Amino acid sequence: MNRDTPDNEWELSKENVQPIRQGRKLSSLNAGLKQYGGVEDQQIKEEKHFFETELRTYCGADPIEVWYRYILWAEQTFPRGGPESVLTKLLERCARQFKDTESYRNDERYIYVWMKMADMCNEPLEMYNFMYVQNIGCELACFYEGWSSMLEQVGNFKKADAVFQMGLTKGAQPLDTLKHKHEQFLQRVARRVATNMDSGQDSASPPPEAEGQHRQVLSQLRTLGKHKQAPVNRAGSAIRGSAGVLAGGSVARASFNVSGCSIKVYTDENQPASVLPPPDRPIQHRAP
Repeated sequence: MNRDTPDNEWELSKENVQPIRQGRKLSSLNAGLKQYGGVEDQQIKEEKHFFETELRTYCGADPIEVWYRYILWAEQTFPRGGPESVLTKLLERCARQFKDTESYRNDERYIYVWMKMADMCNEPLEMYNFMYVQNIGCELACFYEGWSSMLEQVGNFKKADAVFQMGLTKGAQPLDTLKHKHEQFLQRVARRVATNMDSGQDSASPPPEAEGQHRQVLSQLRTLGKHKQAPVNRAGSAIRGSAGVLAGGSVARASFNVSGCSIKVYTDENQPASVLPPPDRPIQHRAP
């Protein structure tokens, strides 16, 4: 058996490959795996140079389109991620490039960038909180779905429901999609309550050990392991609140470590740090 075949390359490395929503091309996957091992393919160099040139020379009306295509290419080409990958640095560059572009604050492509960074961040809930304070993605259903999904994963169902309620109140689009996702969430909570009722557990309350946990929100990425992540550092008087929500004081600067690469973002010191108050009503469970 030839151990250098593409199929074998995949089998030897698949545990280290980050899944992505749109799936991967086997040819790109194997080229990326070989590159990561130290033998950079000439075609990858040329394609990367092409994208970088296009970024510098683009004169059209929608510059994020080039960045978005570049990011999708990087996902396919650098499947293992990590601080050495083009993808990690590219996400940061894109986020910085358009941070003051009002027309992109609720553009699905730009929100995709931020949600991927949150998924790779050691404190994703705090990044979602930052996005909300900065009005990044607040008009899109996917933003509230992603934020709620992370809260649900750590067992904070009440705040997950509160996030859904914020999105519904704001009329995040597409609203029907958000309503459907909220219904599915309520059904999951109801099933959990029914399952644990006999054991006497309070299924709607987060377990003590869950408060400090984090999760991935996008199905295309895995967390990268404790050796490639570092805590989030914040300046000013901000401290960590419940389930990753900032509380107490304002944020002058936030520094997120994404796969070992520090991303520094600046905020208005007068803006509130805490955006998710405790819900004042219990979750209305739906029948499973």
